[in-house]
Amino acid sequence: MAKIIRLFLNRYGLILSLFLAWEITGRLLHNGVERGGVNMLPAPSAIWREGILLLKEKTILFHLAVSFRRLIIGGALGALAAIGLGVWLSILRAAWARPIRALFYVLASRFIFLPAIAWIPLSIIWFGFREPQQYYIIFIGTFNIVLFKVFQSSQSVPLSLYRAAACLGVEGWRFSLNVFLPAILKGIFFAVRLAVG
Repeated sequence: MAKIIRLFLNRYGLILSLFLAWEITGRLLHNGVERGGVNMLPAPSAIWREGILLLKEKTILFHLAVSFRRLIIGGALGALAAIGLGVWLSILRAAWARPIRALFYVLASRFIFLPAIAWIPLSIIWFGFREPQQYYIIFIGTFNIVLFKVFQSSQSVPLSLYRAAACLGVEGWRFSLNVFLPAILKGIFFAVRLAVG
């Protein structure tokens, strides 16, 4: 039994001691709140009680549903726009498309490292504190990552696929849907998972 307790404490002792310190600190700070102060660190037990209360009132479920709706709509619009633009620019072989493709590639490769929350001040100026502002933040975070990954995946499509499609007379939208899109689908799924997660 002592060996099991020692193993448990070796594995979870640090986490338990941190929770205990958090509980004690939160309760000490809560005493200051009763005297008119502000509680900056509520105890885990107080958070648990408040969470149960929110679940009983069903307010947390409503807010979770609104957040998931924003994530699904904003993420889907960003991913679809990035996939469409990335595929379209990647399959264009015209001379006028090269500078546009290079511009979007450079922009996407720079903005991929910019977190979505960095767009919040600009989105507040454009949209204010309304619902489109939240959709825009999710859209732009998804769009940059997926567009960059589509460009990256399109560069890894083997030249033999292009040549085989040309030999078989597959051109235009048939080439995009039957050859190019399946070749980059793995990269697209990875980018969407990375962007939304």
